[in-house]
Amino acid sequence: MRTRFFAAAMAALACAVATQARADVPSVPAQVASPASSAGQLSIPFERFELPNGMTVILSEDRSVPLVAVNVMVKVGSRFEKDKRSGFAHLFEHLMFMGTDRVPTGAFDTLMESEGGWNNAWTSEDRTDYFEVGPAHTLPLLLWLEADRLSSLGASMTQEKLDAQRKVVRNERRERSENKPYGKIELRLPELLYPKGHPYHHPVIGSHEDLEAATVNDVKSFFAEYYAANNLSLVGRGRLRHQGGARRHRAAVRRPREGSGPRGAPCERAVALGRRARDVGRGQHPAREDRHGVA
Repeated sequence: MRTRFFAAAMAALACAVATQARADVPSVPAQVASPASSAGQLSIPFERFELPNGMTVILSEDRSVPLVAVNVMVKVGSRFEKDKRSGFAHLFEHLMFMGTDRVPTGAFDTLMESEGGWNNAWTSEDRTDYFEVGPAHTLPLLLWLEADRLSSLGASMTQEKLDAQRKVVRNERRERSENKPYGKIELRLPELLYPKGHPYHHPVIGSHEDLEAATVNDVKSFFAEYYAANNLSLVGRGRLRHQGGARRHRAAVRRPREGSGPRGAPCERAVALGRRARDVGRGQHPAREDRHGVA
């Protein structure tokens, strides 16, 4: 049962960014990790393949605990930032949690946490990483939420959202570096280690002046350029599917239905499907859905 839900949610995520692509990103060949050759060697079985839209997908089944983790890594960090726009990759990480038309500000966390999940993100010089962890039944919801913001965050951006997170990031710079003993070393080291003009010359968090100069159009352009399907990878780890469903699940993920990205407000349906998968796993009979698809 969960195999079908996972495949549907993965298809939605794939189609959500199907029209986005960067021309300079090479494709990734499919591969399957082999078991360890010796008992003392660490082995984490996984399968890795590429969707038609260029998205790299890595799946790793682990049934030792009833949890799932979803990780989305975007190949963009501070070294990709344009002149006079330092700190933009990290600022955008914050903006990714400011909501969309379908998932208003604050609802991303509320929906996830109400089902027992949690999330976080981080930015470095080379990448931006987003991850969610939750009970196994939350997998459809986690994937749907990622599909929603990856498909529509740029169009949903407003001046109010930008101003709110700009203040948060500037305060973070003050709290973690400027107003902390020896904290400024994190700001100075990049300038001392790398010459001017080098992509690592400025700190990840950027300068106050550059953060203040950022505009809504900058945000939308950044999203369109870097948050493309073939510039990110998706990792699923944990109790992803029932045994015996791998072939059907993989086929569904590889060939998502056209136009099956998130539409309307199906968050409730994602939650309901996850709960039904959980109940079926417990041997309970799922409640019948009403005409809106919500139990």
